Amino acid sequence: MNHASLKRRLFAGIEQLAGCQVPTPSDAEADRLLALIDLLVKWNSVYNLTAVREPEQMLARHILDSLVLSHWLHDVGTGSADSDARFDVIDVGSGAGIPVLPLAIVRPQLQFASVEPNGKKTRFQQQAIIELALTNVTIVQKRIEDVALRAFCITSRAFAAPADFLSAIQTLCDKDTRVMVMLGQAQRLPDPMPAPFVLEELVPIDIPDMQSVRHIALCRRS
Repeated sequence: MNHASLKRRLFAGIEQLAGCQVPTPSDAEADRLLALIDLLVKWNSVYNLTAVREPEQMLARHILDSLVLSHWLHDVGTGSADSDARFDVIDVGSGAGIPVLPLAIVRPQLQFASVEPNGKKTRFQQQAIIELALTNVTIVQKRIEDVALRAFCITSRAFAAPADFLSAIQTLCDKDTRVMVMLGQAQRLPDPMPAPFVLEELVPIDIPDMQSVRHIALCRRS
């Protein structure tokens, strides 16, 4: 993998996402994002973590697609990893750490919880946390129905159908918790939205080098 070329593509991709107000990572953060791709490629050859194989595709489909969410984390309250406090962000069904690990790299001031029941995938995440020297991610290897955490913001990329996801996370939400649902091309939000959630905005996102426009549903627990 040519890191210099991939790094140029990273910054060019973020520039193309200017409409989504994606903050530009520092040079050190960019290196960490590329190191995460290295780890995904290495582990994928043995553990089959993701169907995406090529580093260039990982950049678009895993890194840039995750970083789009960072814009809506700028006003998230400062949380804590203490058991009696809320996390800033909980990523539900995080798989190989997407979007939680890219977001943790570019938002080091926030505390993240990564909820994923699959041991193979959480082992990868733990190794990535060690090698990337991330101190703001807590891995929770549990099914979502067994999780007793709270967060200012909850994300999901490919956990379940939107209606099922919203139903599953109700116990993780306080009043005004923000929920960001990343929708695939064929996915649709339930209409009407299930109580107690309200839809605030449905944002189209056009990720460079991806074939279709997707959406982020910005919801809030009322």
